[in-house]
Amino acid sequence: MATALWAFGFLFFIQLFTLYIESMYRLSLTKLSMGMEMWGLVFLLAPLPLLLLGRFGERYLPRIAIAGLVVTRCIAPYLGARAQIINSGIGVACFLILLCYTFAGSPAVPRADWMSAIVLAMLGSIVLRSSVWATYDLSLYPVGFLPAAAVFAGLLAWAWTHARRERDDTFASPSVDNVEAPASIVQSLAASLVFFATIVLLYLIVSSPGVISAWSGSSYPVVIVITTIAWFTALYFAKSVTVGKGMLACWNLLFFIALVTGILANTVTFPSSPDAPVTVTGRDQWWQHAPLYFMLFLSPVLAFNLAMAMQAPRTTIRKSAFLVSAGSLLLLVLPILLILSNVWGYVQPVSPMMRNKFYLPFALAGALILLGITLSQSRTFSHAPSPGKSWARRVATVLCVVFLVRFGYIQVLPARNAISVSTEPIQQLRVLTYNYQQGSELNGDQCYRGQMRFIGDINPDIVLLQESDTPRPSGGNVDSPRLFAESLGYRLYFGPKTVTGTFGTAILSRFPLENPRTIFTYSEEDEVGTAVAEIVVNGRRIVLLNNHPDGGDAVKHAHIDALIAEAKRYEHALAAGDFNSRQSSPYYAKLSAVLRDSWLSLYPNAVGDADSVLGGDASDASRFDMSERIDHIFASDTFKAVDAHYILRPDSLTDHPAYWCTLHLE
Repeated sequence: MATALWAFGFLFFIQLFTLYIESMYRLSLTKLSMGMEMWGLVFLLAPLPLLLLGRFGERYLPRIAIAGLVVTRCIAPYLGARAQIINSGIGVACFLILLCYTFAGSPAVPRADWMSAIVLAMLGSIVLRSSVWATYDLSLYPVGFLPAAAVFAGLLAWAWTHARRERDDTFASPSVDNVEAPASIVQSLAASLVFFATIVLLYLIVSSPGVISAWSGSSYPVVIVITTIAWFTALYFAKSVTVGKGMLACWNLLFFIALVTGILANTVTFPSSPDAPVTVTGRDQWWQHAPLYFMLFLSPVLAFNLAMAMQAPRTTIRKSAFLVSAGSLLLLVLPILLILSNVWGYVQPVSPMMRNKFYLPFALAGALILLGITLSQSRTFSHAPSPGKSWARRVATVLCVVFLVRFGYIQVLPARNAISVSTEPIQQLRVLTYNYQQGSELNGDQCYRGQMRFIGDINPDIVLLQESDTPRPSGGNVDSPRLFAESLGYRLYFGPKTVTGTFGTAILSRFPLENPRTIFTYSEEDEVGTAVAEIVVNGRRIVLLNNHPDGGDAVKHAHIDALIAEAKRYEHALAAGDFNSRQSSPYYAKLSAVLRDSWLSLYPNAVGDADSVLGGDASDASRFDMSERIDHIFASDTFKAVDAHYILRPDSLTDHPAYWCTLHLE
């Protein structure tokens, strides 16, 4: 039974920690600065009071911590970002307190088959994030939580029925050289390094493996299938196995070499000056994806790492409290380093050194794990569950079979709304440009599902998304463009890969996307990656250019010059996005000399009316004046704007107005 409880414990912790990091980032994002939300970091110091308590309260604190973890997880789907920081922070703190008692060998916290527990937790996370909504955890959505909770309860009851005849502590029998020997500080430190660095990697990679596809442009179905089968197989492979210290170190080394190599294979060298040639990334080569596929195949080594750390010799409550508090800093530092690789231009003076170093947090985690294994005094790690304990493998089998059938059905199901090339001629195109601020509403709450419904209500043929690179800790490890595309029936080009450090420009289309590529221009604050793809409508080839430049004059001129050069190669061109440029700017003047502004073609003075400017403050008479807009849709002379609409915030569910127009093909 303890194994089942710990499986849920690990799963709940990963889910709450994901919300914890994401909510703090979102609140900082909406203000473009860090504020009171950063006080939420104190929850990571929850084990420190145990330095004073020692074993006092050992009878009650573990029970309180278990209850706190369960309660905070149950109410998490119903909270906004501000309350979420407190709620998920408490849940994370409860898990850390449980770890302190576990590392101290307290009888108040039962020991378990750690290998089975972590494998079941990760398989559960993969199922929840991939079986219905791509990379979006079904159980973190209010409506989805109830059926997920029912399944959780059913699995727990089933495990109880099949496990009550045996003691779970038979799973945790330590290896022969770990028998009740008192832990030295070196042994405890080694276990702490391995445990917390491994937890970070489980959180960043395995709990939502679909993000690997966005990181690298690799196949989403292949990523999910490889990860699921690898972890499912690990549960059977570990039925009775002894892994030597050297073998575990080599396995980890191969894993990290594959991971870092896969990231570096997709890293881009950016233009070093405004006059430097642009960098264009197009169709990937097989060798860019192979290392990451191999890494996912090797990823079950993380389960062995964690099981090894959990089976380390016991220590005192005070020592474990200190080590867990110190180790929890890794839970903070490594994800923050990954976030800084994206916002390298905004958090001076630390962040610039993280530019184009997406690989660094993973390399550091790998080094710490290898150091911990080296410091460990155990020569072998033994995992020998009793034959009667087959319920974990049965649960995993059911989970995987049902999930893979469901996942396969989703992947082969034709896009519901996608237009076939054999349909009748298309007379008009509805185009939407939408900066959805990485899935955040004005108050910092996550709004992926609301924004998805918003796009569905407009029902455009082409959607150009900005600030769409959310498959990272700051976005809750959710590939939101894929979520929108799969749920609404669009083809998708994610645009610049996550490893490149842009804020994301993605293209969704009812029509097949051809020759997708990204043009990188000079940048000095954040990377400027313009997503480009082509569609064929009525035999006409139309290029789509999705833009989101930011920076000084040199950056914006370099971007506009590259955009114009690309647009001039085509007779039919659509360029849209958040240009961070008003119609009075020189960059706008350059582009409008080549392509027509769809808004000004209908409203030459830039002032709309109640039919074209929607939402906003009804008492503000000046809200129809759109002369200060920075979100534009430009089109070649072969298109004629029929109508145009700005939807102002907060109705747009983001900090930008959404803009869509209908273009007639001349």
